[in-house]
Amino acid sequence: VSQRANPHMMNPFIDASDQKAIYKIPYQDILFIESEQKKSVIHLLKKTICVSVPLYRILEVLPKETFVQTHRSFIVNLKNASSIDKSQNPWTISFFGSEQLAFVGRSFKDNIMQIIRPTLDLHTGK
Repeated sequence: VSQRANPHMMNPFIDASDQKAIYKIPYQDILFIESEQKKSVIHLLKKTICVSVPLYRILEVLPKETFVQTHRSFIVNLKNASSIDKSQNPWTISFFGSEQLAFVGRSFKDNIMQIIRPTLDLHTGK
């Protein structure tokens, strides 16, 4: 996995490969990345790509302002996250245009709440 960012390009991407192909994946297309054993599964809107790279190595090359580790097994693209359901344990993250879910681990909750500050608080207090 390697990072390619041309300052003249609007869509930076990550290079990844599996046994079948080499992929150029725009950051904007990644919903989340999930660790499965010693591999990582990159979840896109319409497909998944499995790479033989540990999650921590992928996190090193992704832009920190967009991608956040939310669980020991998940990295989430915050730009594609539509909601966080705090009523479940662990918390679940939903994505625009997808039924796939990612999770927020207990030790990551405070960090997530600091990063995602709602501009509207709809809690009525009643």
